[in-house]
Amino acid sequence: MVNHNKTINTGIDKFQLRQSLLLYEMAAGRKYISGHFHFNKNIWEAYRDQYSWITILRDPIKRYISQYFFDAYKPENHARVSDSLEDFIDSERGKFRGQNYINYFGNFSRYDSTDLQTRLEIAKKNLSKFSLVSFLDNLEQFTNDLQAQFNLTVKIPHMNKNPVSKPQIDQSIMKKIEEICEYDSMFYAYARKNF
Repeated sequence: MVNHNKTINTGIDKFQLRQSLLLYEMAAGRKYISGHFHFNKNIWEAYRDQYSWITILRDPIKRYISQYFFDAYKPENHARVSDSLEDFIDSERGKFRGQNYINYFGNFSRYDSTDLQTRLEIAKKNLSKFSLVSFLDNLEQFTNDLQAQFNLTVKIPHMNKNPVSKPQIDQSIMKKIEEICEYDSMFYAYARKNF
């Protein structure tokens, strides 16, 4: 097979594909599975006695900005962003990205700007099913918690280093990003307070 750098729309939803891969690995009895999976209550119900759910959260605004610049400088086509930050935040994709947490933890795979409060409440309720919730700005605490709860020692390498470490962003654009990430920020504040 030769890769000619063509993108083909197969009609396969990436979230469904990830979920199928997750189920496959769980059914095979893998000891450890990692990835970007939407929380699915049915999967959790079926496997909660065999697996512990763990997550690491990052400040949503920092995550949004970092992900934008990481994707804007990608050498390959997959998930690359070619819009300016100003244009990106006005796009459907840009707005959807501001809802990452409520979508992942609420199991929503499509952008929808209606009833965000309900999505937020579902995501918060699902977070309570996690055995460990930690935060990117305190990885030492995360590794300590893994050791204490699961007798698991890990080294976390710094991968996917952002090509733009301290981007200069206009205050009006920052305000829009904060608005786009409003519900993810509420989710993050809830997690900080309760976990």
